[in-house]
Amino acid sequence: MIKKLTNQDLKALLKELRQEFLVIAPFKVKQGRLMKVLYQPVKNDEQLSSIYLTDQPDASPKEYFLPRDDKLGEETAGADCEPADWQDQPRIFLGVRSCDIAGIELFDDVFIENDYIDPFYQQRRENSIIIGYSCSEKADNSFCQEVGVNPVDNDNVPLMLYQKEEGFFLKINDEDKLKEMGILEKIENLADGTDEDLEALINERQEAFKEDDFTIKSELPFPEKEAFSSVNWEEVTASCLGCGVCTFYCPTCFCFKFFWEDVEKNRAWDSCMFSLFTEHASGHNPRESQEQRWRQRLMHKFSYHPKNYQGEPGCVGCGRCVSKCPVNLDIRKVIAHFENSIVGEGVKGNEG
Repeated sequence: MIKKLTNQDLKALLKELRQEFLVIAPFKVKQGRLMKVLYQPVKNDEQLSSIYLTDQPDASPKEYFLPRDDKLGEETAGADCEPADWQDQPRIFLGVRSCDIAGIELFDDVFIENDYIDPFYQQRRENSIIIGYSCSEKADNSFCQEVGVNPVDNDNVPLMLYQKEEGFFLKINDEDKLKEMGILEKIENLADGTDEDLEALINERQEAFKEDDFTIKSELPFPEKEAFSSVNWEEVTASCLGCGVCTFYCPTCFCFKFFWEDVEKNRAWDSCMFSLFTEHASGHNPRESQEQRWRQRLMHKFSYHPKNYQGEPGCVGCGRCVSKCPVNLDIRKVIAHFENSIVGEGVKGNEG
């Protein structure tokens, strides 16, 4: 089902949804001397006019699902923490691009699609509806198509928004989910669009994404043995400061640590770029140098994660790690260096 919306239709729809949902959308905000595009809750109807969909947000919405500092509750002797009966207002995330949708899907695989379910993540995820957003042009440094992400179209969210010259198309992908959340009835009376018009828009946009100078030539998963024996990691990552900016902006990095404040258990983001990340209580660190930590970062995304999750890469190609790095260390160059280093080994990839 395809619907057509004017700008005013979208505002009216969001205004109505705000009566039952917490709407979270990208806004252009000032941080220090910089202007950034960040996901923030819509606090009043007047803010709806300031929602900013033009550029890729500086950060993904991952902190709403896996908070930077997550209070898990009090822990008593021998008992595990469990989420309380949450009464949080259900949430709608507006304008989430395909790379960030893929990042959330990766979190689903890690936190709720196996034998070890994270109940804190699960409750936030089940309490949320995502309205995707079609990219009209390539974001700086992005290479999403090289890792299997379609920036223009996405069927993996209940609703997908496509901005056109005047107004929007809204594609309904999951009527059952929308009906269950009480949303379908709010959009059924909108004007109908046609599959042909939307398909023409999608085809036009996909033409703009065809050309890309960067390609990943190796099959996934990347070969682990050659990564240790044949690649000079220091040569290509020597400028790394170990600041962790790449991992904190990354929509797929999910490493965390636990810490306690009295009897309250907390979980906070951690980073494989930090020197203490794998340090043992004895003081021994199996990844004592920065190039070894960079090797871990790249191999996690392109070797270890694909091995564990049906060949899916642990990277969605959003390009934020490149754009945000203070020393311009480009993961695409690291991948190219890795591939050039193992070409003499005659290795394409392996499943072992």
